[in-house]
Amino acid sequence: MGNCLITTHDTGLEPRKCSQAARALTRKEGNLQAQGETLLRELVDYEKSLAAEVDEAREEAAKIIRQAEDEASSLRAQARSDAEKHTEARLKDARSASERARKEVLDDANKVVSNLRENAKKHQEEAVDLIVERVLP
Repeated sequence: MGNCLITTHDTGLEPRKCSQAARALTRKEGNLQAQGETLLRELVDYEKSLAAEVDEAREEAAKIIRQAEDEASSLRAQARSDAEKHTEARLKDARSASERARKEVLDDANKVVSNLRENAKKHQEEAVDLIVERVLP
């Protein structure tokens, strides 16, 4: 009975009952230890499961980011293309307007020159007669 951790003085039990109580306590401790080990294994398994879920979530997030970057790149390229087309159209319109304005200015200038030539022809004989009259009296 020297193996008994519980003494008769502590419990007030008889030595035989002390031995039975010690065995029962040892069994309970064993059961608790087994339960603790089971809980620990379950906790480790749960932690591994969570770690796997985190890894999957990271992979999914990386995939989503890559898709968003690809889509953004595509949208930038499309916007750039649309801007170039718009710019080319505006440039073509501006060139056409510029050409029309140039033609109008040239047409107006040619009309003025034509009118001046007509007036000069009309008054050419008069001018010659006036010069001859003044120079040769």
